[in-house]
Amino acid sequence: MVANTGTNLDSPFHRFTDGKDLSELPLEKLANLPGICIRPKRYPVDYDAFEGKDLAEKAVLVDTGWSAHWGTDQYFEGAPFLTEKSARFLEQNRVGLVGLGSVNIDDMNDKQRPVHSILLQNEIPVVDI
Repeated sequence: MVANTGTNLDSPFHRFTDGKDLSELPLEKLANLPGICIRPKRYPVDYDAFEGKDLAEKAVLVDTGWSAHWGTDQYFEGAPFLTEKSARFLEQNRVGLVGLGSVNIDDMNDKQRPVHSILLQNEIPVVDI
């Protein structure tokens, strides 16, 4: 059962019991960030979708167009997600926050949740849009 439908913000505590919860994150990590919108050409979204872009300290929002499936069974089947390589690339490029227009930023078939883990352990908030 998918319980996190709708826009939500994940803090490190979402994945790590000793991680910061939302109230402990500096406001600068969540508000008034410069942003960049990425529109990938293919799914899953790999690191090459972000190459050559100025990402440092920005809210990186990935517009997948998946909202067109909202309210249908298709929304939960084959949904776009970021690859583990993407998460590592974004972390290495010091992004401020990452959001993805899909049901989950991770592949819902991979229970390890590598994207959540990589980003949140580095205190990069995750937004499921």
